[in-house]
Amino acid sequence: MPVKVVAVVVCHGHGDVVRDTGLLGNLVAQGIHVLCLDNTGSDIILKEECELNEITLIGNSIPRGLSQNINLCVGKLDVQSDVRNLLLLINPDVIIENSLLVAIKRSVENIFPAICGFEIADNKQTSLLRNPLTPLQLLKAFMVRSFNLSFAKECASLGNTYNVNGCALLCDLTLFNSISGFDERFYLYCEDVDFVDRACAKIGLRGPRIIWGTRIHHLGGYASRKLFSRAFRLHVTSLVKYFLKRYRARILNWWSTSA
Repeated sequence: MPVKVVAVVVCHGHGDVVRDTGLLGNLVAQGIHVLCLDNTGSDIILKEECELNEITLIGNSIPRGLSQNINLCVGKLDVQSDVRNLLLLINPDVIIENSLLVAIKRSVENIFPAICGFEIADNKQTSLLRNPLTPLQLLKAFMVRSFNLSFAKECASLGNTYNVNGCALLCDLTLFNSISGFDERFYLYCEDVDFVDRACAKIGLRGPRIIWGTRIHHLGGYASRKLFSRAFRLHVTSLVKYFLKRYRARILNWWSTSA
């Protein structure tokens, strides 16, 4: 069955970044269909880039959370029943090389449905795989941001569940729809971790398959590392939401047995 890859790019004032990285043009040049969303509704540079590359641009009059925007874009896709539809969810601050589409097709041709992460170069994250978020990691993250403490880097252990960098994810549209897409209770941050957790659980994987040889570079602004900034507050809020969602059953069970 033919494969159609559709990239969803959500931007919030990232027009200059998209222009400088050439992301949209590179995606289109490789035969990847692109749907772009302007969460400010007024990004002139992004509009020009989309017009230049003949890309459909959705503009929001009122900003929405990232999860809601992704679900909105997916709901507007022109789905073809006679092809395999793959979703490429990719951040605007990403640089890709020409091997992306070839690597995608080679990696998923004998796998269905697929949920995949990518081999990514990221200056702030040296480990390809991430351990699942835990209460201890939540505490460490707060200590690092609040008191500039450092902790030893942890790599995912062989055989354990794991997650990946969410700046670029690939999954079958059927899998996306089967788990109702992204959880819109996450406004920003952790929505990708939650999505990957649920997608992998749906098809019985410990973590996403890795697409190698793609040379994806994640620039990363890392605004959430600025203590008590809006991004920091959103990050902490999302971490708490994720923690409560993932461990709610354990908490309730502990509470009922200790009462």
